Parts: sequence; structure tokens; C-alpha cells
Amino acid sequence: MEKVSYSDDRDKERHDHTHKEDKCCACQANYRDLHANPGFDDSSDIFFSQPWVLRSSQGKFIAEFKDNYPVKSGPTALHMSVLEDGAPSIEQWVAGLEKSKQYTLSTWVAYKSGSEGCHIDLKLGKTLIKRHTISKGSPGQYRKVEGVVATKYQMDLVSMWLYCPSEATVAILVDDVNLEEIM
Repeated sequence: MEKVSYSDDRDKERHDHTHKEDKCCACQANYRDLHANPGFDDSSDIFFSQPWVLRSSQGKFIAEFKDNYPVKSGPTALHMSVLEDGAPSIEQWVAGLEKSKQYTLSTWVAYKSGSEGCHIDLKLGKTLIKRHTISKGSPGQYRKVEGVVATKYQMDLVSMWLYCPSEATVAILVDDVNLEEIM
């Protein structure tokens, strides 16, 4: 073991503190969510929360951050519903990806009300990672939806789309969207 000498007590404290931090960082290296605001808990507006962007292809839908519904974590969850056709989505550009590494993309989804037969698609870029059919169940009971993907890029678009068959309506809750490197 290497012997370290210090010029004074403050140097020794700095050295000890630095090595404690190194140990802490090494412990946490197995988990690194690449999203900003993954749990929607920094929302400053009821319609969207930066850096998340809400989008829709025609139709009528609602997508808003709520704290008066059951949440998986933190104070807020995303409430999404399709009222008449359309396909709402939430998306975020994510940087810091490494080419050819494997990542897990996951979220927690809860049925709130409406028809069966609707589904969500989790995507990285244009690649479908996971399709999850929304089934009627206890409102507010969250289920984890996840898939694994490798990327070709250092930055890519993470998105979750909500689709319903024609004439169908549904309302869901979404919380904790995570993109993590598989170590």
C-alpha cells in the first residue's frame, strides 16, 4: 500500500474526503438514468415539463401533469388520454449514449379509465422497444413496461406513444420514464 504524506491536516481531510467520494461514485456507477426529469417532478406548467415535449397527430387528447392522481414516485405523474382518434406522445432528446451499448428503456403505466385494446409504444429513435397493451384493471395500479435496445448514436429521441383503435377512448397515468445503460 502506498504511503501518502500530507503538508497539513487540511490536505489529509481533502484526501480522505476525495477517496470517500470515489467509493460512493463507484457504488452508484451501476445506475445512471440518462433522462432529465424522468419522474415529471419538476413540472413548471400543467401541459408540459421541460425537457419533455408533448406531441399529437390530430384527434382530441389530453396530456397534463397531475398531483391529484395516484403517482408511482414524487409528487406528479403524467395523465394521458385519447378522447377521439389521435396519437399523443411524450418525447425527449437524450445525449450521452454510447454506440453499440445496450440500454433498458422503461416506464410505469397505470390504467385510469376507458376502453381496452389501446396500447403504448416505447421507442428509441424510430426503433420500437416495447409495445404494451393497456388492459382494464384497478385504476391507479402501476405496471412496469420495459425493453432492451442497442443504439448506433450518441444522441437519440426517446418517445412513448399512446394509440387506440378508432372510436376507442382511454386514460392512463405514466411515471418514471428511465433509460439506463446495462452494465
